[in-house]
Amino acid sequence: MLDDLTQHPDRLPQARRFLAVHLDGLERITARLEAGAAAPEGLPPLLDELTRTAGELRERLSREESAALEIQVKVLSDRLREEGYR
Repeated sequence: MLDDLTQHPDRLPQARRFLAVHLDGLERITARLEAGAAAPEGLPPLLDELTRTAGELRERLSREESAALEIQVKVLSDRLREEGYR
């Protein structure tokens, strides 16, 4: 997801809240683990959920980008037809 956002910084506003919540939580978990806390049973399912939701966000952003491209293709195709090039 971060690679995708690096390539498309215009998507940052959509992902900002997601990233803030997830990264803050992960930083806090990491700090506690580094301080010697034992990982609770709920940690692996939580990490799986974070991975799943990050994937869902990336898929949604990809769908939105694909929809925008489809519109651009249609507009250009219509314009070419109107100008007599198609």
